[in-house]
Amino acid sequence: MSFGAALFLVLSLLLPVQSPRDSFKLHYERAEALRRKGDLTAAEAEYTAILSETYYTLGKILLAQPNYPASVAALEAAANYHSDSDEVLIDLAIGYFHLEKYDKALDALSKTIARNPRSVGARHMLGKTYFMLGDFERATTELQTALNSSPKDYDVEYTLGLAYLKRREIASARRIYDHMVEQLGNRPQLRVLIGRAYRETGFLPEAIEEFKKAVALDPQFSRVHYYLGLTYLLKDGPKILIPISFSARHIRAWSKTTKQSKRSRRRSR
Repeated sequence: MSFGAALFLVLSLLLPVQSPRDSFKLHYERAEALRRKGDLTAAEAEYTAILSETYYTLGKILLAQPNYPASVAALEAAANYHSDSDEVLIDLAIGYFHLEKYDKALDALSKTIARNPRSVGARHMLGKTYFMLGDFERATTELQTALNSSPKDYDVEYTLGLAYLKRREIASARRIYDHMVEQLGNRPQLRVLIGRAYRETGFLPEAIEEFKKAVALDPQFSRVHYYLGLTYLLKDGPKILIPISFSARHIRAWSKTTKQSKRSRRRSR
């Protein structure tokens, strides 16, 4: 089997997950035409483009599964062929991030930022990486820069709120989360998400208030009673008397809601 035919076999396996306007076929046809003309240098460039896109597609698939070790291997190969691709380097950084290889993630993201300082994806991942390294000041700076470029990226906004909470700047975090409620609506899902941010950063009274707001919006919302009861226990510990019964009541309510949900699913089958 010729090199070109082997490449076509590999890319044909990946074509079903590509969009109809994919460039694999175009690169291959160009490469073959150039090879037949004897322009091997130009043909090699087209074959290289195929390899780069093939490895990148494979890396994206593995990243979504998720299979981070295999994804990183494929994305590293793609980066070797196409080192100036922001998309490849950002996805490679995501793989490194999930493997807790934060230094490698920073290296890949720094290359992207050097070429494209306004890259929201790179700034966002850079902020998350600094967050995991405990550098909350840099995390805040990067996430705020990303949010300035993409004001409606609520994933960035939520993470920025977490960074402010880690810096004990609760007023800044509250301003961010209030804005999210204003933009996305006063929904129990969002109130629970904000409550968990407060709880996981040690702001237990604020977490309790958010979970109570979620209960008021939808008393049957999944796990909200559990979150509220657990947070009361975390806040007061063995010192609580009356609140402990309140916590237990909410945990029982969550258990009841879960059982009702299971019965409903069985009836619907």
